[in-house]
Amino acid sequence: MKHTILTTSLTTALAAAICAPAHGGISASPLSSFGGGDGWRAPGEILVGDAAGTAGATTYNYLGTGSLERGLAYNPGFDKLVLVSRNGGINLRQLDPLSGIDLGPVTVPGAVVTGGTFAGSMVACGNDGATYLANLTTGAATSAFKVYKWADIGDPAPTVLFNSTISGFSATARLGDSFDVIDGPVCVAGCGAGIIGYAVITPGSAAAVASFAPAGPATGDFRLGITFGPGGANDVWGRQTSGTTIKRTTYTGTTGTLVGTYTGPANVNATGEAAMDVTVVGGVKLLATMDMNSAGGAAARPTVRIYDVTTPATPVLAATITTATGTLATNTNGTGSLHWGAISGGSAKLYAMATNQGIQAFTVTVTPDATPPVIAASPGNRTVLERGQTTFTVSATGTAPFTYVWSKDGSPIGGATSASYTLNPVTAAHAGSYTCRVTNGVGFADSTAAVLTVSPSVNTPALTACWSLAPGSLPWLSASGDTERGVDYNPANNHVYIASRNPSTQVYVVNGTTGATVNQLDVTGVAGGNFTLMFPGVNADGAVYVCNLSNTGDGSSFKIYKWVDDAAATVPVAAYSGNPIGSRIGDSFDVRGSGASTECVAGARNTNQFVLFNETSPGVLTPTAITVAGVPNSGFGLAIAFGEGNTVWGKGDGGSLYYCSYDAASGTGSIIASYTTGIPSGTNPLGVDTVNRCIAMIDTGNSDNVRLFSYSADAVPVLTLLDQEFFPTDNANANHVGSVYAGSGKVYALDTNNGVMCFSTLKPALPELGAITPGPGANFSVQISGTAGFNYVVESSSDHLTWTPFAIVPFTSAMETVQLPTTAPRQLYRARLGP
Repeated sequence: MKHTILTTSLTTALAAAICAPAHGGISASPLSSFGGGDGWRAPGEILVGDAAGTAGATTYNYLGTGSLERGLAYNPGFDKLVLVSRNGGINLRQLDPLSGIDLGPVTVPGAVVTGGTFAGSMVACGNDGATYLANLTTGAATSAFKVYKWADIGDPAPTVLFNSTISGFSATARLGDSFDVIDGPVCVAGCGAGIIGYAVITPGSAAAVASFAPAGPATGDFRLGITFGPGGANDVWGRQTSGTTIKRTTYTGTTGTLVGTYTGPANVNATGEAAMDVTVVGGVKLLATMDMNSAGGAAARPTVRIYDVTTPATPVLAATITTATGTLATNTNGTGSLHWGAISGGSAKLYAMATNQGIQAFTVTVTPDATPPVIAASPGNRTVLERGQTTFTVSATGTAPFTYVWSKDGSPIGGATSASYTLNPVTAAHAGSYTCRVTNGVGFADSTAAVLTVSPSVNTPALTACWSLAPGSLPWLSASGDTERGVDYNPANNHVYIASRNPSTQVYVVNGTTGATVNQLDVTGVAGGNFTLMFPGVNADGAVYVCNLSNTGDGSSFKIYKWVDDAAATVPVAAYSGNPIGSRIGDSFDVRGSGASTECVAGARNTNQFVLFNETSPGVLTPTAITVAGVPNSGFGLAIAFGEGNTVWGKGDGGSLYYCSYDAASGTGSIIASYTTGIPSGTNPLGVDTVNRCIAMIDTGNSDNVRLFSYSADAVPVLTLLDQEFFPTDNANANHVGSVYAGSGKVYALDTNNGVMCFSTLKPALPELGAITPGPGANFSVQISGTAGFNYVVESSSDHLTWTPFAIVPFTSAMETVQLPTTAPRQLYRARLGP
């Protein structure tokens, strides 16, 4: 009966005290899924699922106590263990590396695998999946040493890689008690019985490394343990049970050089410690050995030891472990195999088979040294609008886990204990200097201070949020990817239209009062363009027009589709296909009019042009290109909207807002006015309410917000910022794109990657002067009517030409009283809407 597993390991603290290794700790534990759950497939133990054994057998045929098993290897190409057994002939068995279950044989034709003291003794595998079987010869000078190769573990027969006696070996020289292989392939086999060194085998040749300088190993020092080290094909380590040290060598041709003789701490030269394998786990060089302790009896445990050999001259014993329990049969010859298995990051599997004592399986874990935090990126200074939002983020390297404490002006902020700290909404009181202290178990680091400056924002009743659709709240409304750019509204049926390319190209119809989805437009036959559907627009008849985006050199793929209504069954027609400017077009779009008076307009991205489209017959649009002198290329590239009559408003990324007139007959336009005040870079999407003389724009910069402006009826309109309202999210909108509808007392704003918001609008009344009364003192009082919640500016002038602001008057009611001085010379006063 198998019993509870006993394991031991050297603690991290002790390992560090010995040698200060390049790791935080090395630990080994039984692979709990192996051998029925205890990490040990005992001799004869049958596991559920085994493919081996005779019918009705009570013991496993290929792992017994008759000294018939010496070779075990891990095949990384096929993720299998390969076991050699001489029970009933030469057998190679495939074992599952996680459970130890026998998965069936590797074919070993008896007519091919012959000769030697044992026709098959040891096995090794290459990284390419090839499997190599070596025989054992006790007279290498007269009895051929053989190496067989299965390129694929499923091959019906192996090729004979090597079959020869070895010149210079004595008649009684042993070869094949130890064996390893490295890709190339290069094989090494340890020598015994009077031979100093090992045999190096490559296809078609073999060399006995028997001459060491300046001083060599002892006779048989590689007989029972041999492995390639981390140095590659000529880095060979060896050991035998009667030796007292580990030998590390290199070789060139038939000449070997002893690099080091390693004794290390206690137990490195324990009797029986011979089978070995070297690998690198988590950047740490590890040597695993197995002490096969041939004494037998209850005290005899095939014990695995793991050494940190980062500094090979001073191995550090890091873990000692065994899973074998109970009374074990004697391993009289002190033979067996040990090999590393699959490695993933800082974790590796390790397998050890001692003759007559079963197979043990372990998980070995390398934990890196804890290192203090180092700030990799500090948050930067920023200026943020009041009522907006901002996020400070810090990143650090070092050993996780980290703790974070944010501070403002040197004082810790309660609850601010993550790598990011968000302020939403930002207030004037948030202005200051922000730092983050990142701490782990061995130290801390402070980020560079980030200064937050808070700018005032305009906050009036002009915009009142009605509803919003957050990014990600619907399958077709994304938080990234720039898949939604266009929105428009039909006041006749209260429907909003949103074009999306996620998860497929569609136009969605939503309720203008609630934002609930109503239906989708039929997109049968819609195709072409870089983005097949980009911006929707609606005429006064309720017909829906949607353009694509064309970025081709000749512009031939620009299209505008028309749906006569928004019923789900209405099929579109291609109202236009072509491109009169031969350049990118479709990043901006607007529609107005009805019937034969329907007009569409689309801005060019790479020229100072826009294109008018007139519906010359039902469902047919005819283009007219308009070139506007003085407007830079892309001046209409990201936003365009009709104004009154033959005027348009346009915007390109990072440029001014342009108000232009045009003459369709001549194909030319001219600038009426350009604006930059109150329009930061990235404030591009726009919609125009020509009835109420308002413009709504989206600032896609820091703290994305909708800005509502009024514009005067002057020949050169004066823009006044009435209100700013903020999107709930502030996801990156790198292209600074989106779309706005303004009119009918509503604003619908689509900020790409940040969803859709609906606002009701209130335009403040123009100020009117009321009663004028003398006093008090040298003043006179003037009553001014307006709209509560807005600011009005009183200005003075002496010549009707130059006006100077005198006072800003916040209105808390419909009428406010202003005190004006009686001065000489006389002054003129007027009132206007203010920010």
